[in-house]
Amino acid sequence: MPVSIYQTAYNLIQNSITGWEKSIINSCQFADEVILAVNTSDDDTDSAIRDVLWEYKNWKIVPANFSKLDPFWDGRMKNLALQNCSHDWKIQKDCDETIPVWQRPLWDNAFMQLQFSGRKVLAVPSVDIYKDENHYKSINYKTYGSIGQLWRGPAGNALKPG
Repeated sequence: MPVSIYQTAYNLIQNSITGWEKSIINSCQFADEVILAVNTSDDDTDSAIRDVLWEYKNWKIVPANFSKLDPFWDGRMKNLALQNCSHDWKIQKDCDETIPVWQRPLWDNAFMQLQFSGRKVLAVPSVDIYKDENHYKSINYKTYGSIGQLWRGPAGNALKPG
């Protein structure tokens, strides 16, 4: 089943977001389509993304211009990226997260579970690739896969595959 990954980006270089290159390359290797909503950046983030992804054909940048003064600007960017996804199965991840490519069959299985569970969203493990003072962050359930265009609600309502 075709899968879209959508991500947002803003000043990745200026904000020293560690591992963003690995994260978006991982998205291109994992998904059938990658949508990147890039807010107007001061550090040429969109050009840096184009330079990193030149060899991949399954991605698209969606330009955004949301004010950082808007308390919901990050959510608006995610919604913009989500609206540009063309596949029914969608995964939202941040630019500091990766999903191991070898997990794709597990995701396909998890999406099948989701389809028959009556729920609309799936919380799945991902790995944050930024460091704290001791080591890389651990696996978490911050990445979501969903059916349809929009999901809002507490993470507790998400199916966590066992």
